[in-house]
Amino acid sequence: MNAWWNNDHIELVISDDGPGIPPDILNRIGEPYLSRRRPQDDGGGERRGLGLGVFIARTLLERTGAKVSFTNRIFPDHGAVVQITWPRQRFEATETLEETIG
Repeated sequence: MNAWWNNDHIELVISDDGPGIPPDILNRIGEPYLSRRRPQDDGGGERRGLGLGVFIARTLLERTGAKVSFTNRIFPDHGAVVQITWPRQRFEATETLEETIG
C-alpha cells in the first residue's frame, strides 16, 4: 500500500503480487454479484466471485468523491492494482467543517 498527496489530490494505491484480475472481469469489476465460473465447472462447481463486497466498497468510496480504478501490473510483473484518488478539497472541506463545529 502506498499513499501520495499534493495540493490537488490524495491517492491511495493498493497492489499485490498474485495472478491479477482476470481480463474478462477487469472491465466489469465493481458490478454487483460479479462472478466467474471456472471453465472446467459444469454448473455445479465452486463459484469464484466478488459478490457485493467490491460493489459496496466502490460505491461508498465514490460517494466520498473518490475515483476508483482496477488494473493489473504490466508484464513481467504480476498482480492486481487498485487506485483510489480523491480531490484534496474533499478533505480540506471536512477539516473546515470540523473546525467550525469544535
